[in-house]
Amino acid sequence: MLLRGTLDNEWSPKLKIVTDSLNNTPIKKLGWLRPNDITTEADSVLVDSEKRKHHIIINKEPDYLTQQQNEENYADSLKVGDFVYKDFTTKLFDKSFDVSVRNKCLETTF
Repeated sequence: MLLRGTLDNEWSPKLKIVTDSLNNTPIKKLGWLRPNDITTEADSVLVDSEKRKHHIIINKEPDYLTQQQNEENYADSLKVGDFVYKDFTTKLFDKSFDVSVRNKCLETTF
């Protein structure tokens, strides 16, 4: 948009302007801080503090012990025939369907 606005084809001098603009724009995921305000990994405390000020939900991953406990709690709850979500990662040249999933669905009785 900057190049179109100035009718200029030289993008390299404009790159610094665009980068500076993005780095100085407040972002909701950072608690309305600017990327330039973040300088070290320790600033995650600052981000969490700002999120609390703006009533933004802070999502935290469970620690290792909690993950282990969750796994133990759910290990016995699945039974044959239960439906579960399985995340298939696709590669560049994958087909648009997974044969093994399609065959399993056809074999399942409801």
